[in-house]
Amino acid sequence: AHCLRDCDSVTITPDDPRAETRRECTNCRTENLNPRDPAAVFAAVCSNCGTYTPAEAWQAGYTDRQPLLVFFPKSLTVMGVLALLALLFVLVLYKELQLTTFDPALAQSLGFFPGRLTLLLMVLVSLVAVGAFNAVGSVLVVAFFIIPPAAAYLLTDKLWRMLLLAPLIGAAGAYTGYDLSRGDFLGLVQLSEVLRALDGLIGLNGYTDWNVSISASMVLMLFVFFVLAWLFSPRYGLLATLLRRIAQRRHFLAMMLLGHLANHEDTPAAAAENAVATLPEHLHWPPAKLAPVLARLRAQRLVQVEQGRVLLTERGRQALHAFRQTLALER
Repeated sequence: AHCLRDCDSVTITPDDPRAETRRECTNCRTENLNPRDPAAVFAAVCSNCGTYTPAEAWQAGYTDRQPLLVFFPKSLTVMGVLALLALLFVLVLYKELQLTTFDPALAQSLGFFPGRLTLLLMVLVSLVAVGAFNAVGSVLVVAFFIIPPAAAYLLTDKLWRMLLLAPLIGAAGAYTGYDLSRGDFLGLVQLSEVLRALDGLIGLNGYTDWNVSISASMVLMLFVFFVLAWLFSPRYGLLATLLRRIAQRRHFLAMMLLGHLANHEDTPAAAAENAVATLPEHLHWPPAKLAPVLARLRAQRLVQVEQGRVLLTERGRQALHAFRQTLALER
């Protein structure tokens, strides 16, 4: 709670009139003695000594002044202030932070101070980390610092989009992680039912109640969202990368075939080199590899087959020319 008035804590020491003392055996536990044993040693111990918060002191009757309290979690207040401070810092210095982060040499030449801005940013990050450590613990702080930005980076190359996506992913992980700790996985599966089914199938000795840590569940859901981003990201995702490589391989094979046809076109060897029957031999391709490539080129109207020979179309010549120009530029 927040205290607004009469917020002094109360400390009671052994010499305080409010101190309550009792006799306690000091060696019974260490020497395994009975308190009635003649060897037992007793000493006066203060039973209520210590420091009390204003509310605890008022409830225990150690103060006559009732504190004025607002029952709202201090952690929310601290994190709210830090969040507002971080948001204002980024909004006010967005362009400067972007420039000093990605091109400090240019920023310095324009009169900015990259070192000072970086230092301010690190101070702000440290303040947020300290406040968050006190609020939720180290596991969630480390996870939320790393996983949501990493997932957002897989989804976009724009900094401003990344700054929007990362908090959304973090909020989704917190919300769904709390549901997961109660046994609800994305509203699709009730994990207690899964455990009961497994208990009947392989035997879990009756452990069928889903009981896990909330913070661990949130981290697990963040990891699930990161894996989904890694799999389905339109540019950097695993599936997109595999499809892109397959498309590049197909395109390269098509250009190899077009290049072979162009090199032997209008030459005395064209009849043998560009014949459908002899192309596998000259390209060193098996017929099973040539057939789909040739079929795609014919479907795209880049080649045509006449009397057993493969001929380039004008569209095919243009595609090959564009491919060669691209290679020249990359070199």
